[in-house]
Amino acid sequence: MLPDFPKMRKLLEEAIHYQIHLRARTKSVISTLVHGITQHEGTQHSYHQEGSGTITQGYEQIASPFTIRFDEVPELIGERLEAKIDALAEDIARQTSDLFYKTMDEVTKKAGTSFDGGGGPITQEIALEMHERTQWSPDSVFIAHPVMAEAMSKKWNEWQADAEFMKKFKEIDRRKKEEWRDRESNRKLVN
Repeated sequence: MLPDFPKMRKLLEEAIHYQIHLRARTKSVISTLVHGITQHEGTQHSYHQEGSGTITQGYEQIASPFTIRFDEVPELIGERLEAKIDALAEDIARQTSDLFYKTMDEVTKKAGTSFDGGGGPITQEIALEMHERTQWSPDSVFIAHPVMAEAMSKKWNEWQADAEFMKKFKEIDRRKKEEWRDRESNRKLVN
């Protein structure tokens, strides 16, 4: 029987968990944008959602099966270990992104801010309507599928030359910023 080194095993486990966490965050853009919290007790959490009040719900589990066969152990170093960690991080990153998109789909539909372009190409009218539905703040982040983001970027370069479109877009932007200033100046501060 092999000797057991509990302290060393614990250090290795923590180092591998840390590596998986870091790599999963780099493989999912969503993971870098969303600030996680650690809750050590309870099976539910609550948060305030504008327009819906307090939402209480259970947690979603993100887990990835991970098996190391005994015969793998002697050679599970270097590139082989890196490959195992990367595969695990990739799966966790995918699950994190999927959960985020699922949650955002539910929340935006509930709030009335979701938009379905029907699979067609993005137009100036769609871009203006999407901008109209947003609630602007200085730390706003707009997230789109990479294919959609690339298409929007190309269109945006064309649209910037259209003075009429830019006038409409800037007017919406100005109004959204003013609405944000009004919200901020009227909110109650906690003592």
